[in-house]
Amino acid sequence: MLIVRSVPSSKRWQEISARRMELIQTLIEETLLNNVDYIFCLDVDSKFHSRWGTESLGGLVAVIHPGYYQDDRSKFPYERRPSSRAYLAPGEGDFYYCGGAFGGLLVEVHQLAKTCRKNFEDDAKENIEAAWQEESHLNR
Repeated sequence: MLIVRSVPSSKRWQEISARRMELIQTLIEETLLNNVDYIFCLDVDSKFHSRWGTESLGGLVAVIHPGYYQDDRSKFPYERRPSSRAYLAPGEGDFYYCGGAFGGLLVEVHQLAKTCRKNFEDDAKENIEAAWQEESHLNR
């Protein structure tokens, strides 16, 4: 099953990015729950240079961000403000994951989307926007 969802336009790309987890959570709850085992969320401009196979079928899978693939962890753009729920302290984190390509078991992605959305919205109530919106929360 392939489902393509149009995302309403916005004045800032950050707002479109920020609503990603809400859209995923809603899609799962309204359409996919009890109908599929896996979900993969990909940016519309994703390019595949090789096959995407069954090796990606795991609980939660993500793509290492191509812009930081070879960088030392100290250079990753994690959210570094302790006031944000996306905060990662220096020395925490293993890789920097791309917000535009992740997925896995439906129940796991649903929990991830709910958690990221709640943390993002709780930050917003306190006028905090993580460095890279939902991608920062995903990396948390």
